[in-house]
Amino acid sequence: EPESKESLQDAVRRMQQKDGKGGDAAGDSSAQFDDFMQRARDSWSSFSEEVKKTWEELLKSGDRKDINKKLHVHHPEDTAEGEK
Repeated sequence: EPESKESLQDAVRRMQQKDGKGGDAAGDSSAQFDDFMQRARDSWSSFSEEVKKTWEELLKSGDRKDINKKLHVHHPEDTAEGEK
């Protein structure tokens, strides 16, 4: 059975060589792939940090705040004296 699984790096290198962008130097492909992976890691890190911040803001938005508390106004009819 031919090996059907290839690493992402191998797939990128094969595609680059097919398009004529890869060149013969393995170092070139490796450097390009490393640069691509670094950008992908940075993007993922930034994305996940923003999702975390948004999630925390969403959770905080459900918390009661002092400004949202209702004032309890005592009406005479609410007391035992008012019922008399």
